[in-house]
Amino acid sequence: MRLILLTLSYVLVLVAGAQTAEPVKKTNAGTCFDSDHPNYNKVRNYVGTYKSLEECIKSGGKTPIKTG
Repeated sequence: MRLILLTLSYVLVLVAGAQTAEPVKKTNAGTCFDSDHPNYNKVRNYVGTYKSLEECIKSGGKTPIKTG
């Protein structure tokens, strides 16, 4: 019983986190930035927002070039 309650608690935390996640931003150049990217907050002008990075890429976007 304890394992079931622990599992349900974990699922609820994941669902709550997914609902409050920041949207993925797609820039005019077609680059998709999720909230984990260091430059996410610098992206001010964007053409669209998406629920996930995968959704943004499927719309024709691309992942940012990794630096460092």
